[in-house]
Amino acid sequence: MKSTGLHCPRCQSTSLRTIDTRKTGNTVRRKRECHHCGAQFYTVEAVQTDNHEAAA
Repeated sequence: MKSTGLHCPRCQSTSLRTIDTRKTGNTVRRKRECHHCGAQFYTVEAVQTDNHEAAA
């Protein structure tokens, strides 16, 4: 269990664990559980690309 910067929507605790991870296309869906109150919720991560060209 490590702090990810996320917080529980029910009790605001940052003590969370990931129960399940599913990849679909360019997103990752994670089921998370609060270690403090037991609430379960999902987060969705999407890949963003930077279309700026690197300076030479």
